[in-house]
Amino acid sequence: MEQFPPPPSTPQLRIETGVAVNRQFLIVSCSKLEERFDGFARLCLFTPDKPMQWRYFDLPLTISAAALQSAGGSDGSAQAFVFAAEDGDIVRLPVGKPPVMERIAGAGLWDDDSEGWGYMNAVRQIGARLYACGDGGQVYCRENDGEGDSEGEGEWVHVDHGLLQPSEGEHNLMLNAIAGPGEDSIYLAGWDSDRNAGLLFHRGADGAWTPVPVETAKLTGLCVEGPDAVWACGHGGALLHGSHAGGFTDVSALDDTRNYSDVAIYGDKVYLATAEGLFLREGDAVEPVDTGLVPAHADGHVLQAVDGVLWSIGYRDIVRFDGTSWERIVFPGNPPIA
Repeated sequence: MEQFPPPPSTPQLRIETGVAVNRQFLIVSCSKLEERFDGFARLCLFTPDKPMQWRYFDLPLTISAAALQSAGGSDGSAQAFVFAAEDGDIVRLPVGKPPVMERIAGAGLWDDDSEGWGYMNAVRQIGARLYACGDGGQVYCRENDGEGDSEGEGEWVHVDHGLLQPSEGEHNLMLNAIAGPGEDSIYLAGWDSDRNAGLLFHRGADGAWTPVPVETAKLTGLCVEGPDAVWACGHGGALLHGSHAGGFTDVSALDDTRNYSDVAIYGDKVYLATAEGLFLREGDAVEPVDTGLVPAHADGHVLQAVDGVLWSIGYRDIVRFDGTSWERIVFPGNPPIA
């Protein structure tokens, strides 16, 4: 594993996604700024208690999503970082152990076994298992002989009956986010490209996916606040709150046209991420967050609330909030934020 600072010839990077295990341990996945889709990912590990705070290694993949896996479920102590590539390759990094490479057979567009449904867009642990979703209605669950074993190689199986579109032809069902309070209650958020409309689905204990009626633009993010309280965000200022049982209420601000990429609950407040910066829902209004940082944090598209800290990860900028003050994490893969 290489350490920062990298050599001068290293390309400028674009942070595509990231995942934090706590307030002191973060991994981000970067692409080349000028060549985003050429099958290159630089995984950068931030550990401020080490002599060299940043380390990295490169992979010949285009990473699209990341998640944290706990061996014993969402409250387990043994953990792994999980990165999903667009074409269905899965990189799992068990903490303190060698990487594990897996494959979602049939996913993606360009691998030898790709069926043509499209790219993978999201991965997340729900209950004790990992789930992933993508274009064409793809949804997968990671099965493993040793349930929750962070070292074993898992088998990814379809759990998308009623959603998966024929592999041949055009696909209009794009699934962008997956989350749920447990495996008996899972939500999907996405986009119907034919109607240019948002999509929301729920899967109960019977395993059947049911559409949840919504009237929004494209949906891109999900956050579970509680068993009966889920947030969904998306384009055109879309913000929904509710559950499949009680229905979802559109709580979007009337004059909001921003495109939200992620939503998180921190300190009982709703934070929303955009490529232009971070926003906070106060009452019925959505206002920009003043971090007090100089320059301002105007670049955040991934949110992580863990270990009493809110991480906001942008394409170049990384900041964290401990409930009192904001701190910028200097990322040596690029020139300083200015």
